[in-house]
Amino acid sequence: MVEEYDGEGIKFGYSCSPTVVDGLVILPVGGKGASIVALNAKTGKEVWRSGNDSASYTPAYPISIGGREAIVGYL
Repeated sequence: MVEEYDGEGIKFGYSCSPTVVDGLVILPVGGKGASIVALNAKTGKEVWRSGNDSASYTPAYPISIGGREAIVGYL
């Protein structure tokens, strides 16, 4: 993740559990344009990425708000 997405904010390495929801593995990566990344659980291919903040040690959390599914990340 550090090499692929130029991840930042994880000086001691990644320690949070990946979040798996709806066939996606969601990870707080912390790279430019890739604060949080979703990968296809079967193929490992990137499905989407979002944000510009550094990563933290907190996993992403799926929520439903106003009838829409979302992912919350504490970065």
